[in-house]
Amino acid sequence: MSTFHMDGTDIQILDMRSPGQPVMELKAHRAQVNALGWSSTDSQLLATAGDDCQLLLWDLAPHTQAAAASPRTASTGLSSPRPDVKKRVITDPVMAYTGAAEITNLAWSPQIASMAMNTGHTTAPGEWIAVAMGKSIKALKV
Repeated sequence: MSTFHMDGTDIQILDMRSPGQPVMELKAHRAQVNALGWSSTDSQLLATAGDDCQLLLWDLAPHTQAAAASPRTASTGLSSPRPDVKKRVITDPVMAYTGAAEITNLAWSPQIASMAMNTGHTTAPGEWIAVAMGKSIKALKV
């Protein structure tokens, strides 16, 4: 589960078996976070958006696969927090988009097959994220 605090710039990833402390914290936004959303596929992609005009895409798979190597965490790839174990802090998103205004919301599309554009180009299959900012909505291909 992912969450953020009102007026906060960090995102916390919780293990619901022990939700009292985050197992990961994502730190890269420079202003308050407004929205987040998990990918609609089985991938471990999380998109976050904020008042810094940024949409950041996080791939949590490499961080959970290391934990999955441990026999006690093989079921989910996350470790239940213990007081003596520090949470993982991740500061490098895998992708970033800078908008013209604060991004107030986002939504993932389901997996879409390739599309023909009216410009004559064809897009590759994949996922899209819609972002709302100012008076516009942009569709971004992941």
